[in-house]
Amino acid sequence: MSILRSINIYAGGVTGTWTAPLNLLDNSVLVECYGGGGAGARTGTTAYRGGGGGGGGAYSKAIMTVTPGVTYDIWVGLGGYFISTSEVTNGQDSTFTDDDESVCRGRGASSPAIGSYAATAGASFVEGDGDSGFSGGAGGNAQDISFCSGGGGGGAGGSSGAGTAGATGTPYSTYATGGIGGGGFAGNGGFGLYFSGNVVKGNWGLSFGGGGAGGYRITSSNNGGNGGNGLLRLTWKEGEGTTQAQGVEVNSLIMANLSGHPEKEGFYIVNKVLYYQFPVGTIYTVDVTEEA
Repeated sequence: MSILRSINIYAGGVTGTWTAPLNLLDNSVLVECYGGGGAGARTGTTAYRGGGGGGGGAYSKAIMTVTPGVTYDIWVGLGGYFISTSEVTNGQDSTFTDDDESVCRGRGASSPAIGSYAATAGASFVEGDGDSGFSGGAGGNAQDISFCSGGGGGGAGGSSGAGTAGATGTPYSTYATGGIGGGGFAGNGGFGLYFSGNVVKGNWGLSFGGGGAGGYRITSSNNGGNGGNGLLRLTWKEGEGTTQAQGVEVNSLIMANLSGHPEKEGFYIVNKVLYYQFPVGTIYTVDVTEEA
């Protein structure tokens, strides 16, 4: 008998570690990385115009070689966000580095320039980022036309396919839809708004890795939506003799030695949830299932 374990690490923007358990089987771990989505564009100086949408983050997965008892570095990328009214960040990569210094990488997507009608492309899965993967979808463009909504954000690449593109902003449209994530934990893009009461900021991309929608200007500029944060998922097998989840340390918070709770014969679930305020937005979930 063996135990199949999986852990989702949603700790955007912090360096963390994972220690391979001593009873690890096959000296390997399945790593899945979702990159952060790009933010949508802040609007320019022309009234009644929207901004372009941010691209969706890419997805990659790989079976990585690890050694029991050894600690490995992980990074879960933040989505793009606004530092100020004149500066925006791009979505960040999510990465895991193994014994051979090989890196599994889910690439983060770029954010459009301030005042841009043009959207950004989704992040690409590049050969060497993992054994396989999918690219994120492009954001939707805005148009230099009065009462045109911001463009929708691109969907993130996921475990079953590429993210789709966000819709182009159109005049007098209620909103421009965001792209659809490519399965698994991939987030959809935010939707770009046309004037609706006082709601003129672009919607955020959804976790994990969705692109933010472009903002909309009435008489003053507004930010686009932030990109969705990335995700790093680890799955591995352990031998018999334990019903405890492997500890993970992220930003000085430690999840370790969580007792298994049998709900029926041969099946165990362990859950521990830790919350951070944005932009970290940390949640951990561990699922433990016994296998033949």
